[in-house]
Amino acid sequence: TEDVIFLLNAEQAEKYQDVITEIENLSAISLSKQEYLNACEKHMTESCQNFVYDAKGFSAEIELGQPKLLFFSIPYDDGWSVYCDGEKMETYMLLDGFLGAQLPEGEHEIKMVFVSPGSRLGLLLSICGIILFVVVIYLESGKRKKLLADLDNRALESDSQEEYNVE
Repeated sequence: TEDVIFLLNAEQAEKYQDVITEIENLSAISLSKQEYLNACEKHMTESCQNFVYDAKGFSAEIELGQPKLLFFSIPYDDGWSVYCDGEKMETYMLLDGFLGAQLPEGEHEIKMVFVSPGSRLGLLLSICGIILFVVVIYLESGKRKKLLADLDNRALESDSQEEYNVE
């Protein structure tokens, strides 16, 4: 049997038509327990292996006998990026909320990286805020020094005038 991805919308079904099989009558599909286990075993041969997790995501290896639409049971989010052998792949929302990517035939190293949307902008704004804070402190300290110097000068002038006004 061919691999099947259920619940694609019409646009997705058209886009992935070369890597999916359309089933006309879903109600006619019935698998015995053994057929189901055999199908699971077959799918395991084309699933990701050797997962390595890190702080930003994970990497894994996969070998595909033909181009496939790879399904990840990870909730879809714009922050996810999928890399296949170092090349960034387009990501898709599958099954109304899960992450997918189309991969070519062959052995591949898959890298999944998550960067929270807005984190780069947040970092930039934080750095700008710190720089602005330092500039304000610097300018305020310059004004304070000038004010103190002006007060000292006035005090000296006042003392000088008192010396000359002695009767």
